[in-house]
Amino acid sequence: MHLRKSKVLSKIRAGKVAYSLKLNLADPRVAEIAAMSGIDCLWIDMEHVPADYIDLENIIRAAKVYDCDVITRVCRGSYSDYIRPFEADSTGIMVPHLMSLEEAVDLVLFAFENGKSGDILVQKAPACTIETLAKAVTELFSPETEIKIIGIRHGEKMY
Repeated sequence: MHLRKSKVLSKIRAGKVAYSLKLNLADPRVAEIAAMSGIDCLWIDMEHVPADYIDLENIIRAAKVYDCDVITRVCRGSYSDYIRPFEADSTGIMVPHLMSLEEAVDLVLFAFENGKSGDILVQKAPACTIETLAKAVTELFSPETEIKIIGIRHGEKMY
């Protein structure tokens, strides 16, 4: 099977900026218009936006016509819930928590040793600010890139 190369990953590896748009509508026509505009990636939120897998499949198809990546934010759930976006050809998924590779390996090993059929094991993780995430991504992919702080949006809270 031939997998389409990620446009976002290719740009990041080349030291370029990749642009993403969070789509809060489960409408493939809106996704198609966004992809037509040249955006590199659409972020589809299935955790906080009322969308089903048929919506997701149609959005992915609309985006792929214009070589646009789709990252799907999944709800907490089972293995099937995490795999289903990939079956619909999502470029990647975003899960509702963060952990390091070492923490993920520890969780998998713990699950093998202690889990029973049907168990869902989620490790508690500390909160992450956008600044911390931006620094980590920059360090990984493009250390010479400057992070610009543009301020908060109207109504946004600073913690």
